[in-house]
Amino acid sequence: MPAGDRRSWTSVAGSGSSITSCCGRVPVTPSLVDASPASLAVARQLAREKNGLDRIDLVEGDFVRVAPEIDAADVVTLDRVVCCYPDVDGLVGRAAERTRTVLGLVLPRDR
Repeated sequence: MPAGDRRSWTSVAGSGSSITSCCGRVPVTPSLVDASPASLAVARQLAREKNGLDRIDLVEGDFVRVAPEIDAADVVTLDRVVCCYPDVDGLVGRAAERTRTVLGLVLPRDR
């Protein structure tokens, strides 16, 4: 990627450990969407520890409902949410609509 070229990354669900780990290390504009205030609190703390809180957009809400308000991203990851979300077709469909390049799924090993 050329210097100064930033990519956008939206991660749906989880504590944001993968997305917060890149804060300040790679040229990416990250967003994390989760319906759980507790998960977002963990993500906020992780981002703060990485000195990246000012570079990450934390969005509270159900991704299927808030997706139209979120900019499309180069990379969208569904982080361990596909296995338990009640409308998986709607979730993956919305994620695909918001994806410009890569849609990734993180699946838990035990399910």
